[in-house]
Amino acid sequence: MTFVPPESPSRLFALAAEDRTLRSTRRSLRIFSLLLSGVLLLAVLMVLVIAQRQNHDATAHDRQRLHQAWEARQEMMLTDVRDYAFWGEAWHNLHATINKRWAWDEENLGPDLYNEYHYEGVFVVDSAGRTRYALINGKLTDLPLEAWLGAQSASLLRDARRLDNAALARNAVIEQQPAIIVAAPITMGKATKLSGQAEAPSIMIFVNLFTPAKLESLGKMLDVWAPRGTANNSDERLPSMTLEAMDGQAVVL
Repeated sequence: MTFVPPESPSRLFALAAEDRTLRSTRRSLRIFSLLLSGVLLLAVLMVLVIAQRQNHDATAHDRQRLHQAWEARQEMMLTDVRDYAFWGEAWHNLHATINKRWAWDEENLGPDLYNEYHYEGVFVVDSAGRTRYALINGKLTDLPLEAWLGAQSASLLRDARRLDNAALARNAVIEQQPAIIVAAPITMGKATKLSGQAEAPSIMIFVNLFTPAKLESLGKMLDVWAPRGTANNSDERLPSMTLEAMDGQAVVL
């Protein structure tokens, strides 16, 4: 039989101390790991909060710039339609009679409105609601206004006929695209010697469609990423700008 001497007390004490030190070290490491994980989690949360705030601020800024650009375009269109509608020659050739030679051949209300001003639609509607002169994409057409606007055309013409030497602007959705429409009664302007008529005035209408190409160009000019139009805001997570349109509709960018 082999004799195994018992562990000395000092040896047992050393082992116990080593064990306590090991447990203490492991506990400290776990606490340190938990603290480090908490700090990292807090840092990630702070980054996310800051990023969300920056995104929110950037979206609000983009929305403001788009809204300002939209209003500026409306004002420009109102100026254009007033210049053409409040003109004695226009009253004589587009209200008292329809003179396509004057309007189209002599280019007083011709393709330049599309080529230079980028108006996809130009219409003259008489006092009886009939479209007497129309251009679509710079070309003469027999398409009536209601073919584009549908039921919206009635309220547009009604409101425009109530104006006195003024013009109106309306937002619309045409062919699933955002649009601005301006309208004004055709008047004699300063040509007071022209004889007036008792019936309701004819109405001149300009239509600006915000096609994908136009919206892309607008986005580049404003430094707004990929603006586009939609019939409705089906995904509320996407940043958007909603504008009131005719007959309870909405224009969504």
